[in-house]
Amino acid sequence: MNLKVAEDQDGAAFLTNESANSSRGLPVLHLTGEGLNADFGPADELSPGVSAAGVVAGWAQDPQRTPEELRAAAAYLSQWPEGPQVSSEIPDLILEASEALDPNHQGVQWPDPIEWDGRPLRDQARDLSALLDAEAAGESDEARASRLRRLSARLWASVERG
Repeated sequence: MNLKVAEDQDGAAFLTNESANSSRGLPVLHLTGEGLNADFGPADELSPGVSAAGVVAGWAQDPQRTPEELRAAAAYLSQWPEGPQVSSEIPDLILEASEALDPNHQGVQWPDPIEWDGRPLRDQARDLSALLDAEAAGESDEARASRLRRLSARLWASVERG
């Protein structure tokens, strides 16, 4: 994995597990530029008051991040539990929606098979919200229909919060 986090005229930053400093497949933040070719862990300070974790957490907040990018950011940030972490609200709700739509599915884990299309999580969440509403409209069990509508509303609200 080699995901570009930032780039400017002075260099670039990548989350990668292709570095010798990557341990157990966990990514490092690799910075390149004039006179710079180094790996940083999340607790490392890049400049006064700016941690590598802060840079990655800020990058991960972009609502257009793909599931792969969010997983990489979460894996990187998890190496420093005291630091910032990636919010898992949308992935958790996507998983809950997938389980609600297919309650007989066994062993669902994130990433769920809904991820197959590679679209950003917000787009997937919007589509799942519509699927939950459609399922609720055709459901004869009012308790299940109500649960599906509430879940759809929570999913939509998480998308709106961005």
